[in-house]
Amino acid sequence: MNDVAEVLTEKAVEAVVQTPGVDEVAVAAADSFLPVAALQYLVDAVHYYTGLNWWTAIALTTLLIRGITVPLLINQLKATSKLTGIYAADATTVKGNQ
Repeated sequence: MNDVAEVLTEKAVEAVVQTPGVDEVAVAAADSFLPVAALQYLVDAVHYYTGLNWWTAIALTTLLIRGITVPLLINQLKATSKLTGIYAADATTVKGNQ
């Protein structure tokens, strides 16, 4: 027991207390798939660079992602509409030939 007390001097304890904490986002992202980890780092970057609270950073990141994906959504809706029109025209042609 005396050996342990000698090793853990007050300076050693102070050094342990002053070490920087582990990045919680990096720990959480290590167990995640790549897209999820990328989103976790994105939320962390928004929080860090804006200085906003976590809940605000999450909401802002959500709005940014939604804003970025709106053009993709519009393109997908146009393609689906066009495909539905082609399918409907093909179905009436097949029905008329019978």
